[in-house]
Amino acid sequence: MQLDQSQYVSSDGAQVRRSIYSDEAVYRRELEEIFSKRWLLVGHESQLSTKSSYFTSFMGEDPVVVTRGSDGKINVFLNACSHRGARICLDDSGEASRLVCPYHAWTFAMDGQLVGVPLNNRLYGGLNKEAFGLKCVAQVEEMFGLIFATFASDAPPLRDELGGLIPFLEAIFARTPSGVTLVGKPQKWRVPTNWKVYSDNFAGDEYHVGSTHGSAVETIGLDWDTYLRGIMHCALPGGHGFAGHFHFPDGVERPYTPVEQPDMLSPATQAYYQSVVDKLDERVSPIHGRCQWVAGNVFPNWSLLPVFNTFRIAHPKGPGEIELWSYVYVDKEAPDDVRRELSKFYNFNFGPAGIIEQDDSAVWESIYVSSKGQQGRDAISHFHMGLGNEAWHEGLGCFVTDQLSEAAQRNFYKQWASAIGTRS
Repeated sequence: MQLDQSQYVSSDGAQVRRSIYSDEAVYRRELEEIFSKRWLLVGHESQLSTKSSYFTSFMGEDPVVVTRGSDGKINVFLNACSHRGARICLDDSGEASRLVCPYHAWTFAMDGQLVGVPLNNRLYGGLNKEAFGLKCVAQVEEMFGLIFATFASDAPPLRDELGGLIPFLEAIFARTPSGVTLVGKPQKWRVPTNWKVYSDNFAGDEYHVGSTHGSAVETIGLDWDTYLRGIMHCALPGGHGFAGHFHFPDGVERPYTPVEQPDMLSPATQAYYQSVVDKLDERVSPIHGRCQWVAGNVFPNWSLLPVFNTFRIAHPKGPGEIELWSYVYVDKEAPDDVRRELSKFYNFNFGPAGIIEQDDSAVWESIYVSSKGQQGRDAISHFHMGLGNEAWHEGLGCFVTDQLSEAAQRNFYKQWASAIGTRS
């Protein structure tokens, strides 16, 4: 299908104009039409261990602070003082009974209400504090301990937006009755690339693994041919997608462990995982527990890599830079030695200096650079692999392929185009 001059993305999602990675006007539209209107992940409830806890995050380029009020309710509001816009919380996280602006000491309760103004009566004649609370987001919801927020008051309920993803997320984050907890604070680093380059990679690009990560594949002893034979891709309404392992039509006899190669872990950790698997059918959808999610992306910028116990948020910092926030999670019920081993396993592979992570960053940067030139802007990226081979799987509730495909990337870009529209 030929890409029309008025289009950024062809109607089948298989052709993408590379200017979308570097165009400042496109980026501004994304902040308005996507990051200001979609549900975005901001963190996890384990970051709010007490009623005086808070942590900071971003929604698009807007800094936000997430708190737990005295009533236990989770609040999300702009991390900007209602007086002059200075950041209220400068630390990544902490505990406080009040939030005090470092500029003029305007003071806010943990629910965002203004409760203190220095010299209020003398200088303001008694400012109406109720009119100057911190700006709250329109909606906040939790699911499986994950905290989501949106600036859009008319956004559909979170369950509607995630839709068919929910049973897959349950099989990742609710494998045990008590769910998961984060290990430490998120690791953060910046990559000079566009957020969509990152997201379409995590939507399930397993095609690059044998080439970009060739040395890592050799190091960990992955049988590449066997790996490819077992791969599938899933595309869900809303622009979500992932690559995983699934044996058609109904999955393997026993549910998967989350880890790609459990034999690389200690006997104690393997035994813990098997104990969870033994009871998994009682906890989650049996067919979804038999679909091993390898790498995926929840539109727009939340990516998951359950085989390494990590998920990430790619915060955009302009059209040509992202700040990755990488979280390590484990089952709350996991013993301390299992937690430590899984954290080390993540860092060795996908931490900022991991043997796999650095390969990707170099490629992502090169794509952004090539999209900036006069000729590169109008060049086309192609996502034709497996086009037309997608089939609806009733049990999994998504479109699937039984081999390598770019179906999830096409799904991602079609969703992006529906939000952004045509070229002006």
